[in-house]
Amino acid sequence: MRDFSPKLITELLRRMSATSTRHVAMLAQKMNLSPIEVTAMQHLQNTGGLTSGQLAERLFLTSGAITGLADRLEDAGYLERVLNPDDRRSRLLLLTSEGIQEIMRHLGPFIEEMEQAIAGLSPEERESIGRFLETVIVTMDPLEAKATEWLLK
Repeated sequence: MRDFSPKLITELLRRMSATSTRHVAMLAQKMNLSPIEVTAMQHLQNTGGLTSGQLAERLFLTSGAITGLADRLEDAGYLERVLNPDDRRSRLLLLTSEGIQEIMRHLGPFIEEMEQAIAGLSPEERESIGRFLETVIVTMDPLEAKATEWLLK
């Protein structure tokens, strides 16, 4: 049995992150977009829509940068701005049907392969992995705040 030490698991997480970054860069190139635009589309697809402020927070961008990003995605036909039903003073950024189709055309095969790999795991393994990933996220959230503080110094 392989010894998955904390050091090895940390390295595997780093490698997974690097692989994800490369994947987004390749996808962006295929879609003639920037990596941050693809990442924005992924967030919008996963959530069903966000306000500019919510998207800015997720992407660590300013409101001005989000406006430019949204303008470019809207010009490409991938995004629309609609009135926010919860706060009529703001707008929601939503993917258009073309935007959803385009992102899924590229991400769909990857998602299917990942789901097949996960389906091959036992329920206990999936539970353990799920709990672990939740722990990683809870651990990383405060680290992101610290990283932001370090960047601003």
